[in-house]
Parts: sequence; structure tokens; C-alpha cells
Amino acid sequence: MEDLKSLKEIAKDYSILYVEDDVDARTQVLDILEMIFKEVFVAGDGVEGLDLFKKHSSKVDLVLTDVQMPNMDGLKMTEAIKEIDSSKHILILSAHNDIAYFSKAIDIGVDGFIIKPIVAKKLFTSLKKAIYLINSQKLERSYHDEIERRLIERSLELENSLVTDDITGLHNKTKLSIDLLSNTHCAILLINLDNFDHINSTYGYDFGDKLLKEIALFLRSIKEVVGVPLYRLASDEMVFLFLESSADHIEKFAGSINKKLDSHVFDIEDVDVRVTCTIGIAEGKGRQVLVDAHIAMKEIREIGKNRYHTYSTTSKLQVKQKSNIEWFKKVRYALENNLVTPYYQPIIDNKTNKIHKYEALARIVDMNRIITPNYFIDPARLVGMLPNITKVMIRKSFEELKDRDVEFSLNITENDLKEGYLIEYLQKELVNSNINPNRVVLEILENISAQGSKDALEQLKELKSMGFKLAIDDFGSERSNFYRLQELNVDFIKIDGSFIKDINTNKNCYQIAKTITTMAKNLGAKVIAEFVCDKSVYERVLELDIDYSQGYYFGKPALLSSKGDEDEQR
Repeated sequence: MEDLKSLKEIAKDYSILYVEDDVDARTQVLDILEMIFKEVFVAGDGVEGLDLFKKHSSKVDLVLTDVQMPNMDGLKMTEAIKEIDSSKHILILSAHNDIAYFSKAIDIGVDGFIIKPIVAKKLFTSLKKAIYLINSQKLERSYHDEIERRLIERSLELENSLVTDDITGLHNKTKLSIDLLSNTHCAILLINLDNFDHINSTYGYDFGDKLLKEIALFLRSIKEVVGVPLYRLASDEMVFLFLESSADHIEKFAGSINKKLDSHVFDIEDVDVRVTCTIGIAEGKGRQVLVDAHIAMKEIREIGKNRYHTYSTTSKLQVKQKSNIEWFKKVRYALENNLVTPYYQPIIDNKTNKIHKYEALARIVDMNRIITPNYFIDPARLVGMLPNITKVMIRKSFEELKDRDVEFSLNITENDLKEGYLIEYLQKELVNSNINPNRVVLEILENISAQGSKDALEQLKELKSMGFKLAIDDFGSERSNFYRLQELNVDFIKIDGSFIKDINTNKNCYQIAKTITTMAKNLGAKVIAEFVCDKSVYERVLELDIDYSQGYYFGKPALLSSKGDEDEQR
């Protein structure tokens, strides 16, 4: 009974296939097996036994079979089972005691023999040995599986660590190199975070690492690039890899990234941080595409930040960039050497045909050469020097016109409003020159009034409350926002010169000018026509009852002491 109890304990989780054609013998042994094993499958011959094994092979842990049976004997069934699963354990029941017979059974791979007639104790012993062997092999297999699982897991962890950035969790430069070499053609978007070293030096590297992680999460969330692999290339560089999109399509993504990143505020340790980026775009194959993207990024960085540029071996932008670099130097030289000079163009009152006021226009006067803004304004804007030019224009025009009883206008740019210096600077110059602010008209481009930030509009309102007059320049050239016009209560609206210069020959230009004039008058604003270049244009301007005219027909921009002689008008 003790043997049965111990056998039941070790075999309770196992199943056995019992094959015996002798009904009496089968009944006697079956009673014992059902007490020991979790489940017993029973067959009356080799054919039935093999069918049961095929059906329940995953459940059968041990096979106990007689040898002499009709249809298929036990040895043939054993051979068939071993062909299906060579690891399956099999015990043979036999009344024979033949060496050749046992030798064949051993060759097949049986695990033991039980001689008939069956003695319970010997049956228990044979079953126990077989169960111990099965259990041992299962433990060994489980151990090996666990070792293999851990090795695979560790290998994957190691492999992942080699291709993953430990700060952001993004793929790293190694992974990018692998992926670039694995694809015959791709396009990449190289993101370089602007002034990130300043963040590290100001707040520390731990702060910078937290910000990098948040930036990575933010970039991954931008819908245009969801699903596109993102890599951290260097301390402040990240890369999107596109396998199907062309560089043309990626430019749209780049513009979206610039815009969204620029407007997003990151909250790191209760500090609000804004980050911009410069983006280089390239397409091609292999690692060269990364080199090209870096070239594109560096090219655009020479012009300014928070923008993108696509690499091209024949790009006209490269020529322009070289020209811009030269103009950067010239503008800086002009500012350092006091060469920026106001030139004044008269604005005529169409009712009196007399000069009503002047517009102060920036020129660089170097020796005998007069340089107009179409050469230097854009380069100056790209490197943030427009506010420096505006300050010179304010200071000099206030000084030159302080003793003249005449109204004059100055151009104010979006950069000036972003810098936020205008109110304080203008107040200071008003005191220095003792000029009444109602003599000064601040001309702003239409896009500032229509799309400007809340802060910019508040500045304009403050300037208006100080007594300055406001004019919208180049009206009609971009999107108009009539609500903003009303909100700012502008004094003048200047119709964009592209409509005025052809007003005598183009019906559409005439109708647009007429519409703008009617709208402006309804808002209580005076209207100025720019680019009045000859008598026929002026006559059409008069037909529309436009208040003021400005253009070469009345006078080119000039110094106060001379008429001037220029080829172009700003």
C-alpha cells in the first residue's frame, strides 16, 4: 500500500495510454492505473492505440502496451509512436522471455519491460522508475527552456541597449546607420534643436535630459509623422526616417514641426521652456543621405534658425546663401559705421496736390553708392538685425524732422514687435526730439495686423493710445482681417502698389483698389495709393477719391537736403 501511495503522489499529474487486447488482464490493470494517473486512455489493439496516441499525443506522458495483439502488435505500434515523438516513454508488457525479442524492443527505444503474469509490486516499481525519468526529463527540459529564455531575453536587452538611446528611449545613431544601409532609397528629416547648449548651461544637464525626453514624446505625437521611425542622433539632434515619402512631401512635415514646436510650451520642473529647431532634409541612399541632410541644415543655419532647408546639388538657395552671407557683413558694417540713412519720399494730398507728409525709407549710403532695401532687408531679417535698422531710422528721422512741421511715417516690422522694445524706445526718442507723437505714423505690414500675436496687437494699441498714428502697408497683398482693422482703429490704409501701378490698364486692379477704398472710408481710415508712377495712374487714383498718393510721379526717396536719384522704390 505504501508503494501505491507514493506512486499516486508522483503520478497524479500524468496521463498514460494503456494498450491490451486481453479483456481480463486489461480490467485488472486498468483498476490500478486509474487510481494512480490523472487520466488513462485505453485501447484494445495496436491500431486503436496508435489512433488514440495521435489524437492525444500532447496529453500522453507514458505508454504501457502488450506485445502480442491482433491487427498491430505492440512493437510495431511502438515504432510508429517513436516516429511521431521519439521522446515518448514506453513500457512493454510481455509473456515472452526471448533475448532477440528484448533486443529488438531496446533498439526501438522502450524504457522498460514488465513480464506477465503481472505482479503488482513489479508494476509499481516499473511505473515509478518511468515516472521519475519523465519528471527528471521535464525538469531538465524546463530548466533548459528557462535558460534559453533568459539568454534570449538578455540577448535582446543587450541588442536593444546597443541601438537605443538611454535618455529618450528612441533609436540611436547605430540603429540609424543599420537602417540606412538596409534600404536602397530613403529620405530623412534632420532636426537640430536651437540653442540647446544654453538650456544645459542655464538649468543643468539633468534638466536638459528631461527636456529631451519630453521633446522626443512631443515629436512622436505629431500626427503627420506618427509611425515614422524617430532616432536621437546626437545631444541635440533627432532624425525622422522616411522610406516612401519624397523630400518634397517631407518639407510639409518639416514646416509643421517648426510651427508646432515653436508654439509648444514644455513644463519641466515648474519651468516653462520654449524650443525651436532647424531642419535639414535630404533623400538618397546609404549614409550619404545623412551627410547631405547635415549640409542642408548647416546651410540654413548660416541664414537663421527655426526654419528648414532641402539639400540640392544645384540649389539656387546655395547661391543666395552666399550672397546673404556677404550682405550680413555689409549690414553689420553699415550699422557699426553709421551708414544706415533715412531717405524721404513725399506723400501727396490728392485734394490740394501738395506734400502732406513723408515716408522715411532706409538706405545704406556707402561712399557714393546708395543701396536700396531690396538688397539688404531680407538678409537683415534672417539674422535678426531689422530692429537695429528700425532703431536707427527712428532716431535719425526724429532728429532730422524735429524742427519741421510735417507728418512722417516709419516702417515697423514683425521683428520689432517680437523684440518688444518699441514702446520704451519711442518714448525715449520723443523726449529727446520733443516731437509730438501725432506727427508720426507707424506703418505695419498687413500680415502683422491680420495674423499678429496678441502681444503684438497689444503693443500697437498701446502705441496708438500714446498718440502715434497707425497705417496698414501693402493692404491687399496677403490675407486681410477686417476685424483686426477695426480693433486697431488704424488711421491710414496703403493700397498695395501691385494694384495701383496697373490701375490704368487692368480692370481687376481698378476694382480691387475701389473696394479697398470704400472699405477703408467706411472704417474711418484715410487711403494712400502707393506706386503712383505716372499721370495716367494718378488720374485713375483721383477717380476713386483716394486721399493720398505716393510714387515716383511726385518724387523719389531722397535726403531732406536733395531730391535724390534712385532707381528703385521700397
